[in-house]
Amino acid sequence: MLPQAGGASDRSAEQLSSEALSSAGGSDVALLKPSDERHLQVTNTVESADSVVQAGVIHGDVNVHADVTMRVVDYPYRAGRVPQRADSFQRREISSVLAETLAGGQVAVLASDHRVHTSVLSGLGGVGKTQLAADYAETLWENGALDLLVWITASSRDEIVAMYARLAADLLAVREPDPAVAANRFLSSLTTGPSRWLIVLDDLRTPADLRGLWPPAHPTGSVIVTTRRRDASLRGHARRMVEVGLFTPVESSAYLNAKLEDRAVLADAVPELATVLGHLPLALSQAVAYMLDQQLSCSGYITKFVDRRKRLEELVPSEEELPDDYQATLATTWSLSVELADRLKPAGLARPVLNLMALMDPNGILVDAVAMPGTLMHLSAVTGTPVTADLARGAIACLHRLNLVTADLQSTPAMTRVHALVQRATRDVFSDDERARLPGVAAASLCEMWARSAPDPVLGLALRANCAALHAEAGPRLWASGDHKVLFLAGTSLGEAGHVSGALRYFEQLGEEAVQQLGENHAAVFVARVEAACWREADGDPRGAALELKRLLPRLAALVGANHQAVFATRCFAAEFSGGHDGSKMDPDELHDLAVESFTVLGHDHPVVLRVLSNLVRSQDGADGSVRTLRLYEKVIADQLRLFGTGHRDMFRTRRYLASWRLEANDLLGALVEVETLVKDQVAALGRDHPDVLFTRGMLARLRSRAAERELVRWSGVSDAGAEIKTSVRQEWWRAWRGVEASLRQLHDDRARLLGRGHPDTEQARSAMVSWTAERNRTGVELVRREIASLRRKLIEIREYYGPRTPGAFESRLHLARLYTDIGEVSTAAALLEELYVDQVAVYGGNPQALEPVQRELVWHRTECGDRAGAVCVLEEIAAGNSQWAAVARADLDYWWGRAHERVRRDIEELTKMLAEDTAEFGAEHRYTLTTGYLLASRLGAAGRIQDAVAMLAEIHEACVQTLGQEHPDAVRAEDELRWWQQGRAVEPQA
Repeated sequence: MLPQAGGASDRSAEQLSSEALSSAGGSDVALLKPSDERHLQVTNTVESADSVVQAGVIHGDVNVHADVTMRVVDYPYRAGRVPQRADSFQRREISSVLAETLAGGQVAVLASDHRVHTSVLSGLGGVGKTQLAADYAETLWENGALDLLVWITASSRDEIVAMYARLAADLLAVREPDPAVAANRFLSSLTTGPSRWLIVLDDLRTPADLRGLWPPAHPTGSVIVTTRRRDASLRGHARRMVEVGLFTPVESSAYLNAKLEDRAVLADAVPELATVLGHLPLALSQAVAYMLDQQLSCSGYITKFVDRRKRLEELVPSEEELPDDYQATLATTWSLSVELADRLKPAGLARPVLNLMALMDPNGILVDAVAMPGTLMHLSAVTGTPVTADLARGAIACLHRLNLVTADLQSTPAMTRVHALVQRATRDVFSDDERARLPGVAAASLCEMWARSAPDPVLGLALRANCAALHAEAGPRLWASGDHKVLFLAGTSLGEAGHVSGALRYFEQLGEEAVQQLGENHAAVFVARVEAACWREADGDPRGAALELKRLLPRLAALVGANHQAVFATRCFAAEFSGGHDGSKMDPDELHDLAVESFTVLGHDHPVVLRVLSNLVRSQDGADGSVRTLRLYEKVIADQLRLFGTGHRDMFRTRRYLASWRLEANDLLGALVEVETLVKDQVAALGRDHPDVLFTRGMLARLRSRAAERELVRWSGVSDAGAEIKTSVRQEWWRAWRGVEASLRQLHDDRARLLGRGHPDTEQARSAMVSWTAERNRTGVELVRREIASLRRKLIEIREYYGPRTPGAFESRLHLARLYTDIGEVSTAAALLEELYVDQVAVYGGNPQALEPVQRELVWHRTECGDRAGAVCVLEEIAAGNSQWAAVARADLDYWWGRAHERVRRDIEELTKMLAEDTAEFGAEHRYTLTTGYLLASRLGAAGRIQDAVAMLAEIHEACVQTLGQEHPDAVRAEDELRWWQQGRAVEPQA
């Protein structure tokens, strides 16, 4: 090519050749090279010491060989056509990286202390590599920092060799019939020729094209290579790979604003347009050209762009109308890269893999998704050869080498990213067959990954993101082909990650979409609605969930039949949600009928049947004997373990039921051990943020609180080894006392983060945390008082709206009484409980399940306020029933009247040992020691040893007064208990 204008290179080749001839002397010989086959009139003579060459008119080339060559141009000199800077060219952050790498005198130094001689600008087609190189080259040229500037379009090895040979002729007067020889002469001259040179090799297609043609390292010479490749062979001695990425948001907006400066009315949504186009420079350039041609605003272009029915080529100018001397549209630019990737080993596999990736999340496609068995079968069918997982990953590596994707195959999980416009351009050329089949293949691969993978928050998030991208792109095809299972898995994963409200909204929307795609009476519609109801229960509305399930049941049964497993499962869920948070209120008769029907149709080893049996045992465990109930739970758990393995949610639910039964059977330590183990197993199988884990952690915090406070010593166990077990674990338990508050706080924070601050479970955790804080540290009384004030305001609003006896306020009123107890205002709490008890009796009548929570509180508060007779009356009311608490009430009455002599004797032995341990570990006046002494005194009194009980209570009262003060609730309690025993038990048992 002819040199461009600039410095001495402005002169024509004829002039330069003539001047060279006229100035030749000594032994120098000039090379005469006509341009464009023009005739050249020569009248000069070139002389040397040994010969003279004289010529008149010369037609064609003339080769004159001599011992020494000479140049025919002066420096500074430039060869090749440097692309013009794009209109509104943006100086980018990456430009400084290139400048620091190659700037004369400011060289970048690698760890080996070698100068960086070559910068390889690597990146996706369209990111602006050529523009960066051209701007850098022109800047140096304009500043007079170069003697030689060479720009070579390096699309093939022949083009590179031809340009090198041309330079040898222009600069060295070398005329060789073999271009390769001339090219080597030029490369060799760079070490002794011009002092400052820059060679740009633009758009290198294949690294092999530069084998043996890399310009040599030189202190004042530099090389820039722009390429879509990032092969290892491009790195090496004195070379630095510079990854060229997208525009930053600031750069994108600056570019669009500059281009639309004269048409500001079109710039109504610049940042949004930049985001939609993914900040890709070439996309921005071609989009804004289209906008200007069509007089289309940013928002108008966005509207067209998000219409998935439009192909990418419809939204950019035609190739004849491209701006800034671009030769190809976006789609054409990338199609060449895909062709190159498809030629690499494993040949023919890159394009089919990219087709699948075009349907997934551009920001994080799971590499293993293209290595699932179903996907490999598809790839084998497409290519006609067996495809293994390694070959599929190799195809991703090929796409990575061509910068079509950015893969991190060493991360966990292995991920790859691809620009959304590359995906769109790929989808635009799908055949009808590919458009119909590929969504199902992608959906199956995600389903396989969910089935094979252990719970992992990062993996779950990536799977959901890929499913969302597939859903957005091919949702109708998934419904039509029956591949919509993946959509349900995504919703379940969302909920199990702790986003319960999000899962509820997801399945509600999915149900509406299913109606639109499949019609009102399709089974998938009911599945989505049942899932929504289940997550409604998890979101704190079990009553609403149960009502919705019962509403769905008749239509579902009419659609699939009354004996379908979906009908049995829905009936099971409805019974669960009607049974309270711990399942204790489930209807045993309803579950018995359901168990018989489902067992008859489905058989014993069916998940629905085992879940029904688990619920049935829970609904009956209060009435059955303890050994029989324990054996039933153990059998159900064993069956679930055999069928599901160790990490199934149904088995965890049954184990939680077992722990609740142990607690209700007065086996507090057994329940605690069960729940401690259950939490560990659930976290390992489901992850810490799973809703089931949050629920069990709340249960664990409550058990720890109760056991640490005073109920551990009341555990009697189911065997003679109970006391020994409790003694062995007690030291560790007391050391864990101080961890209760931290556990409650962490539970509250996790629930607030995952469920929201207004969720009932979050409020429950907050209240428990506040109560424990007040109990643990009396300086937290003010915190409790603020909670009381807030709760009182809430109750006033509820009463004004619903009336004074509304059941919706009963739970809050009970909690308010407990808060007053927490700060020592027992009489106020007792008055609130008496008022609440009257209102509940008026609303519920004699329903023991509704009254028992308040009755249990009344027993303690009446006792604390000195009303022993009233406390006994309430205990007798509870004991007369057949609920789960009746046995506990009867046992308490036995303690009061000293009827449980053998159990009292064992407790006295155990408490005596524990009192000695507490005294040795905490000191005689520590609250733990005083609590143990108080319990021992009550057991001594129950055993008829009144004088011993009075003496111990007197010591405890004196210690409480000295350490806590006369008005402290513990001191008041000790004084009341002392007075009661001194009076010889004011209440006598009834005949």
